[in-house]
Amino acid sequence: MRAAPPVRVPSDGAGLWRGVQWALHAAAACVVAYWAAAHLLGPDARLAAASLLAGLLWMFLVGHRPPEPPRHLAWDGQVWTLSRQAPEPLAGRVAVMLDLGSWMLLRFDPQHPARPRWRSQIWLPLKQFDAGAAWPAVRAALFAAHPDAEPTGPRPPARPAA
Repeated sequence: MRAAPPVRVPSDGAGLWRGVQWALHAAAACVVAYWAAAHLLGPDARLAAASLLAGLLWMFLVGHRPPEPPRHLAWDGQVWTLSRQAPEPLAGRVAVMLDLGSWMLLRFDPQHPARPRWRSQIWLPLKQFDAGAAWPAVRAALFAAHPDAEPTGPRPPARPAA
């Protein structure tokens, strides 16, 4: 089987993905504020309004963080790497989490994470517009079977030893 061709694409956390993150942060802040107030003071309509205000305030604070510099995801025919402005790229595995045709959300798992696995995962939005002519090659590399990839589906039951 032929390997997918080498490809390199930018991934910036701006635009739609950043808006979705803001909205999720605000919703989480609203829920936590309402839960805490309802358990301490009892349910009330004013608490719902106050929790909505807390969520909007949190969204405002999160929204004023500086945007992250763009990252570059590359496939060299053997390994996925993720680089920023650092001289040494991170090697790892990529999994497609959401595919909307012209927009994808990927999860990058570094090979040698410095933190626990669930905290070292990096979420990358990819847009067809940013990838340009490389978009078909990116999709081919993402969906091609890689020989070192772990199976992700259900495993067959183990047979007992005779």
